[in-house]
Amino acid sequence: MKNSPSVSFFKNAWNLVKLYWESKDVKKEFIEAFKKEYIDKVPQWHYGAAFCGKSRTNNSLESGNNVLKNFFNRVKK
Repeated sequence: MKNSPSVSFFKNAWNLVKLYWESKDVKKEFIEAFKKEYIDKVPQWHYGAAFCGKSRTNNSLESGNNVLKNFFNRVKK
């Protein structure tokens, strides 16, 4: 999804990922947490959303990954 060239492509990719996860019985809590953190909150993290000349790294995603990790570590306890 991070290589999406446009917002519409990004949204379509998300729908496919979500359907795939549902078919593989990924926990609904994870899908909803991912959607809340990466799709609803800041959907402009894909490459197509970067300004011309802007570095295209995923370093800003690391804080989002931490939020998900912390959420699921709390749920397990």
